[in-house]
Amino acid sequence: MTETGEPLEIEVGERLGRVSGLLLRPPEPWAGYVLAHGAGAGMTHPFMESVARGRGIQNIVDGSTVDDLGDYRPGRRAAAQHAVRSPLIEVGLSKNEVRELSRRATLPTWDKPASPCLSSRIAYGTTVTIERLSKVDRGEEILREYGFREFRVRHHDQLVRLEISQSEMDRVLNQQIFKELAARFRELGFKYVTLDLEGFRSGSMNEVLNKK
Repeated sequence: MTETGEPLEIEVGERLGRVSGLLLRPPEPWAGYVLAHGAGAGMTHPFMESVARGRGIQNIVDGSTVDDLGDYRPGRRAAAQHAVRSPLIEVGLSKNEVRELSRRATLPTWDKPASPCLSSRIAYGTTVTIERLSKVDRGEEILREYGFREFRVRHHDQLVRLEISQSEMDRVLNQQIFKELAARFRELGFKYVTLDLEGFRSGSMNEVLNKK
């Protein structure tokens, strides 16, 4: 677990780690900033490699699924550079299939909305700093307070772009909630508070990349 993950995600991960007997945390690698998307994985994998060597562990694995192969994922490149294996991809499992298997195994996180690391909420070309990650985290906590379940807070420097799932869009369009969210996000330091009319979609930051 790393500082680019949400505190709630870290807490859940640590709890599941204790149950399974696996709990590792890199020592203070994010004291300053990371430069780009995928940097979190790029910094974590070398640490994991050193731990694996010290414990005689042959393979490092991650939880990527076949769905991650269809989009730009800097973390996948970092994994390849450090010979990290992806067993779920190797057996051809999708996110939905993993969720169904988790449900059958009665794991408490089987229906939990996906939540990639916070650095994926920062616009390309913007330095990922602890301050910006903190703004995103506090912003997503605000949306949880309002009862929203599936969303992303996208950080575009002075502008924040809120993505809310289409199924919850009616609630966010309430004028009173509009005003309250605008005020709360301005308190976080954003000058412009915007709502993405296309709603929540995974990997929307990649839409600005040139497709070849």
